Amino acid sequence: MLVLQKLREKFIDDFLRVYAIMPIRIRRRILVAFFYIVILAGLEVLSILSLSFLALSIAAPERLAEFSFIPRLFSLFPGLAVLCADPRQFALIASSAVVVLTLTKNAMSAFVGLVAARLGEAISLFAGETLFRHYLYSPYIDHLAGDSGAVFQALSWRGQLGGMVISIMMVYTYAVISLGLFLALVTATPE
Repeated sequence: MLVLQKLREKFIDDFLRVYAIMPIRIRRRILVAFFYIVILAGLEVLSILSLSFLALSIAAPERLAEFSFIPRLFSLFPGLAVLCADPRQFALIASSAVVVLTLTKNAMSAFVGLVAARLGEAISLFAGETLFRHYLYSPYIDHLAGDSGAVFQALSWRGQLGGMVISIMMVYTYAVISLGLFLALVTATPE
């Protein structure tokens, strides 16, 4: 129980604390980034499943008829059933789908990286502006105190705040990917 509490403190509470002090425009950007991260996690799971499907289509194409989605796919697209009658053509189509899915996943990964970097910059900029505004509008006696060095130290660390939030979001991404892979494994092999 103590381990779960520590995990919650490290990975959820810190993120929620930072999220709570952000302005609404950055909160929206965080939610949009999470949406993209979930899409990326889904593409990651699909990419791994497609590689397994490709291996099965090459090694044992006759076993593919056991999957319920294959007959449904062929009923929706009858031309695909004709194309896939030859196992070599089916393997070619499956490998082409894997290539397209991998390219899509990598493009989405680059896009999510760009969105995350911009979000980290926005968080750092907000933190820096907030700290500096607080410092400028504080009483003059505070400027003479030894604590003013701590303000400049905090200003120099503001970039780390954005990086920390992005790192925590990536931990969430990997958790979603792991959960998706586990659910795919359980549903694909229920026994």
